[in-house]
Amino acid sequence: MSKDFNNNTIIKAKPKDKPYELRDGKVRGLILRVQPSGKKAWICELRNYKGRKRRKTITIEPSNLTDANIVTLAQARKEALAIISQPEKYFFENAPKTTIKTKVFGDFFKGPYQDYARSHIRSYKDVLPRIERNFGHLFDRDMDKIAETDIVRWQKAKTVSFSTLQREFTYLKACLNRAIDTYHLVSTHHLERYNLKQPRNEAIKKEHKDPRYLSDAEELRLRQALSSRDDKLRKTRISANNWRWERKYAPPPPLVKMNSLIMLHH
Repeated sequence: MSKDFNNNTIIKAKPKDKPYELRDGKVRGLILRVQPSGKKAWICELRNYKGRKRRKTITIEPSNLTDANIVTLAQARKEALAIISQPEKYFFENAPKTTIKTKVFGDFFKGPYQDYARSHIRSYKDVLPRIERNFGHLFDRDMDKIAETDIVRWQKAKTVSFSTLQREFTYLKACLNRAIDTYHLVSTHHLERYNLKQPRNEAIKKEHKDPRYLSDAEELRLRQALSSRDDKLRKTRISANNWRWERKYAPPPPLVKMNSLIMLHH
């Protein structure tokens, strides 16, 4: 819920068990985020026409702060308006440099994304081959031309579990999102808000098995093994107790045999 902030709003925003956010009704996109620790941060949020969010934490040089390193409401609003009016300056100024300007998926994957993955994705040795193995047939397509129907056909052709499909599709979306957010090769793609659908007839059913009871011979062997284990533990405890007695340490209570189980003697 949005409401016009004032200084009392900031003061009265007390920490809770989980982080929460308050939205300014005067400057759309200005958010006050409150952590359970009590720490508060100003955030500016923008959305593109597809509804994809971009966020930037508002920071101000210490020399421009008016109150002991605290960003005031007035300063937060001023900075948020500046971000909203020039998003390319605040969101894209630190973009990695690349000579690749093409929208072709394969060119991006084999070039900038390989370099990005090696620097930022710990499991890149697993992720990169998975993307190429599953979506290499789309390498000659422009990234903003890869459609939902392509994913539907890919899903129908696979015979792995639905959870595996979801993981592979997540890797693809992460790659395409990086082309937008980091390299700005495309402004959007058709899979941003698409989620895989699990067919009803593929719902996983747990196999039910009737319990199997031990035969007489199996039960006898089990009881003998338990008895042997108990005897070994008892001997170990007695040996440890003797060692403690010799050194005048207080031993723990001895173990006694009762119905093939080890119990503490009280």
